[in-house]
Amino acid sequence: MTMRCGPLFLVASLLVAAGCSQGTEDSSLVSEEAWSPAEITDPNDVLDEARADRDAERYETALQKHIWYHENALKHRPSLAGVRLSFALSDWQQLANSYPPAREKMQAFRERAEGRVRTNHDGTDAFIEFAALNRYLEEQDRTIDLFKWLDANNPSLAERVYTVAQPALVEAEEFEICGKYVNGVEQYEWIAQGFRISRESAANQSGEEERIQKSARAFTFQSAQLVAILANTGRTEEAAEIADQALQEWSSDQFVAQLHDAKNGIAPAPIY
Repeated sequence: MTMRCGPLFLVASLLVAAGCSQGTEDSSLVSEEAWSPAEITDPNDVLDEARADRDAERYETALQKHIWYHENALKHRPSLAGVRLSFALSDWQQLANSYPPAREKMQAFRERAEGRVRTNHDGTDAFIEFAALNRYLEEQDRTIDLFKWLDANNPSLAERVYTVAQPALVEAEEFEICGKYVNGVEQYEWIAQGFRISRESAANQSGEEERIQKSARAFTFQSAQLVAILANTGRTEEAAEIADQALQEWSSDQFVAQLHDAKNGIAPAPIY
């Protein structure tokens, strides 16, 4: 059967759980004439400027601003951990589509992150960054290869970053290695708790229904993918139990169908 992975979901939560690093500049990746803002107010202003520069075809200026954001945003606002490895990388990828040097720089940051994983220098944070860059570079086979290296050489770190590697592993149907690290009950509780928190935070807020539906899409995808992994690793009773719990948390005809497929080893379609 063919399975496709979902996005690198809940990046911000993973970084909070891991303890996100603030980013360390590497002189080999930042030019001597690197762009720097005259005054820092909000790093997202720099990201907005990079988009405007890209649209105006000021590609090198846009690239320099993406580099600055990637290296410095967390120093000013640690809460941007999720944005840095999702929306910001998506914008960077769009720039790379028109300006090849931008892709080369993304690859250079990816290589730096891989080196840090292999030397276990901020290994958890580095793997999260590595996997995110691979997603936007559309080279998730690199994530799988490095995770397999960790499995053989640093299983404790592999255990810590498994949920980051899981979408790429599922896409490649690497169920045997998933079975070594997936913890069905604990992982489901983490997914369900995140969904409950998201629903509570959306209550009585502007766009409440849209926020809840967005959280539900993430919850149903993550739950169904987990059930599919368990079904493909011979843990059918555990898969059925988690599917029942998930339907108590959220129910819809579409989710019932997703879980039926998942119990038969078919992972859900991606949600990005």
